[in-house]
Amino acid sequence: LILNGHMDAIKEREASEGFDKATQDLEMLTNKAFHQAMGLSYDKDNFAATVSPARSGALGIIGNSYIYDPDSGAKYRDSEQAKQVLCDFYSVDTSKFANLDDAVASITGYNPELAKEYFKQAFAEGIEAGYITDADNDGKCDQMIEIEYAMSSDMTEFMRKTLGYLNEKVAEVATGTPFEGKILFVPSAPYGNDWSNKIREGQSDTVLGGWSGS
Repeated sequence: LILNGHMDAIKEREASEGFDKATQDLEMLTNKAFHQAMGLSYDKDNFAATVSPARSGALGIIGNSYIYDPDSGAKYRDSEQAKQVLCDFYSVDTSKFANLDDAVASITGYNPELAKEYFKQAFAEGIEAGYITDADNDGKCDQMIEIEYAMSSDMTEFMRKTLGYLNEKVAEVATGTPFEGKILFVPSAPYGNDWSNKIREGQSDTVLGGWSGS
């Protein structure tokens, strides 16, 4: 799940007519802890099975065919370093497993307890940075964070399921955190072939990422 981190574009959008910074925010999308919380809110294989059973979950954006040693054909994802990176990102305690392969095999991408801690950290950092506010000191974000999904065409059944799953699961995980009820994935207008440019330029906020045929 790719999330917008293009601060210049976000500031431009927030400065546009009709954007109310008292009730809306996009700047939190640039916060690392917020990204980590979102990343840990979804069981990747369950996500894939729910929205499109022909697909499968992916842990890390680098595909299975990246080679780091052309002479031997050794693949990056088979390296100890790559396996350790996955374990580190998903906070897997490798000491509890016989080897890194077993540790990586245990990863689902879903860790709601840790995600909640990252949401709390992101809230504190967002307040300090001035991205968001808590005017009534109730410990909750005042702003709604609407994450625009870049659509190439009108709504399809796959996209309806995808947006439904994204919203359902993040709502569950964010419960009891400062972002409870404050994160919403919304569809963009149909961008046609321009959808990928919208993502690259930070004018839209998210799409599913993957690699065709690995």
